[in-house]
Amino acid sequence: MPTFQHGSLTLNYEIFGGPEDRTVVFLHGLLLSTAMMEPLARAFSERFRVVNFELHGHGKSSKPTDPGSYTMSAFADDVVALADHLGCDKIGIFGTSLGADVGLEAMLNAPRRVAGAVLEMPVLDTGARTAIRVFARMAKALRSKRAPRLMKTVANRMPSWPPGFPEAAEMLAADPVAGAAVIEGLLREAERDRWAAVRTCSVPALVIGHRLDPLHAYRDAVHLASRLPNGYLLKARSILEMRLRPGRILQRTMDFMDGVFEGLSSPLDVLDEEPGEAAANEAGEAAGEVAT
Repeated sequence: MPTFQHGSLTLNYEIFGGPEDRTVVFLHGLLLSTAMMEPLARAFSERFRVVNFELHGHGKSSKPTDPGSYTMSAFADDVVALADHLGCDKIGIFGTSLGADVGLEAMLNAPRRVAGAVLEMPVLDTGARTAIRVFARMAKALRSKRAPRLMKTVANRMPSWPPGFPEAAEMLAADPVAGAAVIEGLLREAERDRWAAVRTCSVPALVIGHRLDPLHAYRDAVHLASRLPNGYLLKARSILEMRLRPGRILQRTMDFMDGVFEGLSSPLDVLDEEPGEAAANEAGEAAGEVAT
């Protein structure tokens, strides 16, 4: 896989064909790697130049052990540095979980460099509270003396599906302290309020959410889509739809990204919704459920 230097960091990526003026960067979840996004990235490569990217602290990219190295802004800087390295004035982004949050940060910090984004399962206000409870314990465990042996056992016993998880276990077995640092750095800003910046960000974004997942809370997806001026909500049937039967969502996300690169004022005609309308309707329904 090719690499490039960003300051003191060596960052890893892979490219799947396609026209350079239609480049979409795929961003993985927490402690995962390009392996997680490869099936989706290869599907997208039929219509776009896809760059499957590993943020620092992940995969084969550099892994600093200082928790201060790991912030959303630092990860967003990785993405902009990748665009610079590839010579892209603008890129599309497809991010899942942590990748969705990093994609959002890139939209906020460098809106002129992001043509549009697909943000699957963002972890914002509601999900952050679950993340703090779950991942604080995980970081502590990764700093224990038993962590390398435990993670090696997990890696040896883990099935090959879902994509990326066996590789993540192997990475944590080899360098559990770096994994702990990633978590600790992100937890320091887990509840940072980005809503004021979200409301003024005009980058088109398709937000994908699903119910019954306290970490990737559907409420977070709804709120994000409704508050972005050009935000659209796409409801997945479950967390597994994109992994097991991705056809419906893949078609809509590719159509959305087509519209983004073609400069359409409403890039998601497949839903026949104005920006934020579907999310606003979902938010109203959720409020009604709570009230009753």
